[in-house]
Amino acid sequence: SGPVLSDYRIVVLANVARLAAEQLTVLKDFVRAGGGLLVFPGNRIQSDWYNASLAGVDGLLPLIYQGLKGEEAALGTKIARQHFSHLALDFFNNPANGSLSDAAIRIWYQTELAPSSELYKGKVLSLFETGEPFLAEKSFGQGKVIQSSIPCDADWGTLPMRPFYVPLMQRLVMYLASDVLPPRNVKPGQKLVSFFPAGLAGQALKLELPNGDIRPVIAEGAGRHSLVEYGETLQPGTYTLHSDAIERVHFCVQPLSLIHISEPTRPRLI
Repeated sequence: SGPVLSDYRIVVLANVARLAAEQLTVLKDFVRAGGGLLVFPGNRIQSDWYNASLAGVDGLLPLIYQGLKGEEAALGTKIARQHFSHLALDFFNNPANGSLSDAAIRIWYQTELAPSSELYKGKVLSLFETGEPFLAEKSFGQGKVIQSSIPCDADWGTLPMRPFYVPLMQRLVMYLASDVLPPRNVKPGQKLVSFFPAGLAGQALKLELPNGDIRPVIAEGAGRHSLVEYGETLQPGTYTLHSDAIERVHFCVQPLSLIHISEPTRPRLI
């Protein structure tokens, strides 16, 4: 029997040489249906296969591996100091949380955005001092992919030896997982979304509103999941989704922000 990923939120490929055709199909289906994928290169990967099968047309990866750099250069490179706007990296805008530029990179893959990235919102998240991508992201179906130009071990640099390494990995994983599991704490007017096993598709569930009213909702098929959505969330408070087939799921809709209106400034009499 083939590999089963339905019980997982994220797949990590770390220095994996290549995948069999069946594994690649399962992986694409997993990400397309909302899974997260985190990819690291290494000395075992077959870069030509990655470029053709994972970064080609309708491919998963945002970056093309062009070749190794640093093998003949003694200076190496570092992750550039930059302001991060991405949710997985903005933690490091605070110097107290460490600086990614403290890691010395001895060998790295020279990369560029894959042509298919333009169709799938591919973007570079972080750069090396050389101006080349360090991390990049791409949407694929309902899922997300983050790809690195260096391994997650210490073979090519000191990244895993730095104090910020564990928080960095945690935040990358949490970001990808949060895309698989939609937020439960939302703003007024924002949809409530919850994923369930595919077998729940077509079944009726009940959503209890903050005022005690009950709204019927139907789980709809969504790839390897079933999906429940509810958009009438102007009423702040706790919403509870339940039925005999599932454990209770609680959502919190935040109160509307109070707008402070000050009195107009009166002209001074001189």
